[in-house]
Amino acid sequence: MEKAYKFRFYPTKTQIKILNSTFGCVRYVYNHFL
Repeated sequence: MEKAYKFRFYPTKTQIKILNSTFGCVRYVYNHFL
């Protein structure tokens, strides 16, 4: 039997800025090492 939890994440404006910069860095590093 599988159990899965679904939830939505509604970040604040500050959290959005932090997430965007984090994902930008991760994407750059990932593409660099491909």
